[in-house]
Amino acid sequence: MAFCESVFAEWPLRWIYAHSLAQNVGAFESGIRRGDAVRLGILEKRMMIDGEPSDVHVIGISRESWMNSKLRERFNALRARAK
Repeated sequence: MAFCESVFAEWPLRWIYAHSLAQNVGAFESGIRRGDAVRLGILEKRMMIDGEPSDVHVIGISRESWMNSKLRERFNALRARAK
């Protein structure tokens, strides 16, 4: 959350992208379910993990999605309370 807030505040980027191994993509699932992030594609058999080919998932969040997300609202409310 802090990463997205910082990046979109500091730079005029339209998207932030993350590449995740298939074994770790579950960490992004809640954001995808909420609609904050989207799965943009899968790079099949892109990496070798323990000698086995593994897919790489490409996940992204747009500036518009982040700026309008409930998660951002909650994050900034918590930051304001901590000051």
